[in-house]
Amino acid sequence: MSTSSLEYGKVALLALLLAGVVWLATSPISFKTASSGSVGAVSATKSSEKGVPTGSIPAGAGLSESGAYSDWDYIDGKKHVANSRYEEAVNSFALAMKSNKRNSYASYERGLALTELKRYDEAIADFTKAIAINATNKEFYFGRADAFKAKKDFARAIEDCNLVIREFGDSADVQQHIALVCIDKEEFQPALQAVDTANKLAEKDAYTWNLRGICDEGLNKKEAAIADYAMSIGLNDSYAEPLNNRGVIYLDKHEYQKALNDFDRVVKLSQATGEHYYNRSLAYAGLGRKALADADLKKSQELKYDPNKGE
Repeated sequence: MSTSSLEYGKVALLALLLAGVVWLATSPISFKTASSGSVGAVSATKSSEKGVPTGSIPAGAGLSESGAYSDWDYIDGKKHVANSRYEEAVNSFALAMKSNKRNSYASYERGLALTELKRYDEAIADFTKAIAINATNKEFYFGRADAFKAKKDFARAIEDCNLVIREFGDSADVQQHIALVCIDKEEFQPALQAVDTANKLAEKDAYTWNLRGICDEGLNKKEAAIADYAMSIGLNDSYAEPLNNRGVIYLDKHEYQKALNDFDRVVKLSQATGEHYYNRSLAYAGLGRKALADADLKKSQELKYDPNKGE
């Protein structure tokens, strides 16, 4: 190979290296090291869960204004929520919002965390901000309605539900939210009407049938409630709430073996809370099985359950 060919090759290689440096300096893609020290990409997927997204990242939620993943704060916030670390979640979502002021999902998720912390006015402000950024996601309206409901501002909660109907049309999920507001107000007949509307809009929904059971209980229609819960369980036999609710009715009826069967199923689902162990202890006590009753009572206390206050 001639000397001139070698010189030409060196110049070409240098040009390629310089081009690479320029691309890295000007590229909109930014990387941030995760807590483990590794660097990686994030897949933006939408949750298939009903209602609030749990572990997946909605499209665009973790992006900076340039369109690149600027940090991991949003993802960290989701991890904190999954582990019930709501204060840490609030801080992480705040950083994500600072990084991208148009991140409606970070505002929404912080609102959910603030609601868990009973900081309702701050939560409502975050949901309102999320709606202002992106008015096309009805979950943002539901989040605000739930915060109003938790604050006992039932009129504003219903206003948000009606706003969803005006903007998105009627649907089972908005009727479920209306029913929940009415249940909290102990207005069980209007709640039942909303539930029946939800059933017409989306049949064979286990959650709706569980709500119907709660309404019938509130109206002192115990047998109808048992039938509602049975329908809910038949649609989803891994749904703990209707099993627990039906078990409580059986306790009231002194049908302890039936109650025990329901509470056993709840515990086997690995969703058991202190309340479930406490309820099962009552079923064991009713059957005269003191040792097992005492063991479940102790377990409920270890899980910090207070029967006078709830979880």
